[in-house]
Amino acid sequence: MAAHSTLIAPGMINSYSLKLHRCVLLFALLSSLAIDCLTAGNFCASASAVDSADQNKARAAIALAEPILQGAKNEADNHVLQNIVNLSGQLITRHPDDPEWYVLRARALLALKPAKVTDAFADLNRAVKLKPDYTFALLIRGKAWMQSGRSDAAIEEWTVAVDKFEAFDCAFALGDYYFKRNADQQAICWFDRAAALDPTMSAPQYMKGICCRRMLEDTKAIDALTKAIALNAKFPTAENRKNLAASAEARGNLYMTVDKYEAAIADLSKALALNPNLWDAHRSRAKCYLKLHKDQNGLADFTTLLKSHPNPQVSVERARLYERAGQYDLAIQDCTTAINSGDKSVASYQVRANSYRAQKKFALALADIEKAIKLDDYTSTSLALKAEILAAMGDKVGADKVRKEAKELDTDLGPGKR
Repeated sequence: MAAHSTLIAPGMINSYSLKLHRCVLLFALLSSLAIDCLTAGNFCASASAVDSADQNKARAAIALAEPILQGAKNEADNHVLQNIVNLSGQLITRHPDDPEWYVLRARALLALKPAKVTDAFADLNRAVKLKPDYTFALLIRGKAWMQSGRSDAAIEEWTVAVDKFEAFDCAFALGDYYFKRNADQQAICWFDRAAALDPTMSAPQYMKGICCRRMLEDTKAIDALTKAIALNAKFPTAENRKNLAASAEARGNLYMTVDKYEAAIADLSKALALNPNLWDAHRSRAKCYLKLHKDQNGLADFTTLLKSHPNPQVSVERARLYERAGQYDLAIQDCTTAINSGDKSVASYQVRANSYRAQKKFALALADIEKAIKLDDYTSTSLALKAEILAAMGDKVGADKVRKEAKELDTDLGPGKR
C-alpha cells in the first residue's frame, strides 16, 4: 500500500491566520539551515545547509507553515509562501532528483494569491516523472486540476492513482469531492474504498457517518461513527486523534435524534473533554439534559455557551429553563435580549408572555401573545396560551372563545400540525 499523507476530515481543520510568533518561529528554524532570513524573500543556502539532517530541519520548519499551505489568507501568508518557494528552489538545486521538494514548491505556488498554477504543474510533472508512484504528488496534481477548473482531469488523476497505486489519499479526496457536491452515495463508495486501503484510519468512517446522517440513515451513520471512534482507540495516531472529538460529537447528536439521551450526553461530554470549543456540543448536551429533566446541568451548558457565543436562540432556550424553574425575571431578561437582538420568534414572545402571566402582568402578557399569534400561523399553541392569560384575568367568556378557536384550528390542521 502506498504511504499517504496526514489526512483530516473536511471541516475539522481549524481556520488559521498567520500570527507573529509563528513567523518568528518559522524564520528561526529556517535560520538554523544557515539560510539568510534577514531580507524578505532573499534566501542564500550555505554549502552545509542541504545535507540530510538539514533537510529534516527544513521539513520541521515547513510543518509549522502547513495551515498556510492550504491557501494564503493575507499578505503575511503570501510572504511566507514565497519564502517556501525560495527555500524549495535552493533544495531542488542541491537535490534535483528528489521529487519531495518539487511537490513542496508546487504546493506553495498553488497556495499563493494569485496562484501560479502553470509553474506548479511543471513542478508536479517533474516529481511524477522522477517517481511515478509518488501518490502525494498525484494527489496535489489532482488538486491543481481542480484549481484550474478541470474536475474531470482531477477525478481521472485520482482514480488512476487509486487503481494503480492503491492511493489512500486520492480515494479519500474523491470521497470528499462527491461529498461536497451532495452526491452521498458516490462519496460513500470512495470512503469505503479508502477505508479498505488503510483500515487503521478513522477519517473515512467518520465521513461515511456524516454522509449517512445527511441521507437520514441514522442506524448506518451510528455504525460508521462507532467504527471511527473504535479506530481512534485502537490506533491512537495523530491523524486519528484529530477526528475523535468530531466523531464523538456527531454520534452524540445522532443518539439525541433517536432519543438515546444518556448515550448522547456521554458522547458529547467526551467530545467537549477533547475540544471545549465545540460550542454546538454544549447546546446539544443541554437539550439532552432537558429531556432527562436535569435542568441545572442544561442551564450550565447554555450559560457556558452564551458567555462565549451570544446567540438569541440559545437565550430563548435558556429562558425556557428559567421559566420552568419559576425564575421569571431571568426568563424575561433572556427573551428580551433575544428579541432586541432581532430574534422576534414565536418562542421568544411565548416564553416571555407566560412569564408575565405568572407574574400577573397581564397587559404585558397579552401584548406579547398577540405578537406571537401574528407569527404563529400554523399552530394553536399561542391561542391556548392566550386563553390561559384571559382565564387568569377572570375573563372566562373570552378564554372559552379563544379555546374554541384553538380547537377549531387543531381540527382543521389535523394531528401532527399543531
